[in-house]
Amino acid sequence: MRPRAGEKIALLATGLGPLTPGGRPTRACQVLLGGERIFVESRRVWQRRVHPGVFEVQLRIPRRVSGPAGVRLIAGGRSSNSLVLEVEAS
Repeated sequence: MRPRAGEKIALLATGLGPLTPGGRPTRACQVLLGGERIFVESRRVWQRRVHPGVFEVQLRIPRRVSGPAGVRLIAGGRSSNSLVLEVEAS
């Protein structure tokens, strides 16, 4: 199922850096969707005991986005590989 514009989605990633004592990532991260910076609603360790080192980054797809859009995650000045997300119009 393709995500729809306006929906909240979660990206799973590794390599976001060290954690605070409370288990939160210390580095800020950004998401580019279709070359546009998207607000990151939350970022946290995902199922810490089961998948150590895997982070969940939550964001909402802007309503103006539809069709194929490149997605990149940037943390600590380093960029992820790009992937294409096929977004349905809202």
